[in-house]
Amino acid sequence: MTDFYVFLDLETTGLDPLKDQIMEVAWRVTDDKFRHVGPWGRMLAQPRSWSDFYHQLNANTIARKMHEESGLLKEFYDAGDKFELIPILEVMSYLESNLSSFAANHRYDHGDAAALHLAGLSVHFDKAMLQVNGPSWWFGQDHESLFHHRMLDLSSVKMMLDCSEVPWKNVPSDTQHRAMNDVDYTIRQAKEFRAQLAEMYDDHMLVQSKVAGDL
Repeated sequence: MTDFYVFLDLETTGLDPLKDQIMEVAWRVTDDKFRHVGPWGRMLAQPRSWSDFYHQLNANTIARKMHEESGLLKEFYDAGDKFELIPILEVMSYLESNLSSFAANHRYDHGDAAALHLAGLSVHFDKAMLQVNGPSWWFGQDHESLFHHRMLDLSSVKMMLDCSEVPWKNVPSDTQHRAMNDVDYTIRQAKEFRAQLAEMYDDHMLVQSKVAGDL
């Protein structure tokens, strides 16, 4: 059975996991060919503290401008006025239930639940935010953890290809900087990388076959 990948993106008030707050969460579960095969979701999270929220956004003009231009800030305030924002602990609880039930229903032959690899762009940041806001057992070192300790960071893939002077294709992205848009873009980019690496391997094997035939 294949492992699974949880492509996840967070929109936040800034880049400090210990101080900043999660505004929007989105995720999709794929197989190792990056096909959507499992649960997905998008949620707006109620700030732990509205006063801290206003202070953080006012202090971080880059984040505020980005969320204004994407439409997230307007949707966020509208949802707050209608009491439709979900407390962050409930968001984390739903995410856990959503993913753990999927993993429990997809087990290896030896009985363990399927491995869920966190995936995304610079996904270490999303992991750090989840570690602060979610249960500590999510990122343990044993098979009881929600997430596997290995992650798929496409930013690292891009860096490795650049370091190797291997050209790669950047797939078109939505201009809006929203969590689900970023998740879908990242999955498309993962599919593109997978196709490119498979093609490079096939070309290499073809060359090796020709060399062997000439001997």
